[in-house]
Amino acid sequence: FTTAGVMAGEEISVSYFDEACCMPADRIGGIAELTGTDPELLHVALVRQQLFSKWGFWCTCERCTAVAASADSSMEKWLQLAVSDSDEEREESELQKCHYGDSMSHSRE
Repeated sequence: FTTAGVMAGEEISVSYFDEACCMPADRIGGIAELTGTDPELLHVALVRQQLFSKWGFWCTCERCTAVAASADSSMEKWLQLAVSDSDEEREESELQKCHYGDSMSHSRE
């Protein structure tokens, strides 16, 4: 369906999502700084990941293709940081269980 009439042979395009809502570079500066990456590269990586996750394809436009490897590297650094943080939280939880016993994970009946 369209919101307006389309003539036969008229070119149309599909907007897959609002890129401005996909963690714009100015909002991910802190994450980029933590990972030692360029915020714009991380933004491109997030856009590409969103397209793949939702629509099943990796963007190959000129903008993405030119920086795809660097953008993917930025995303990998962010994921490694996230996994590292999760591992630390898990280790801290295990230490608390050892110190306080397993009673922390059980509710009183």
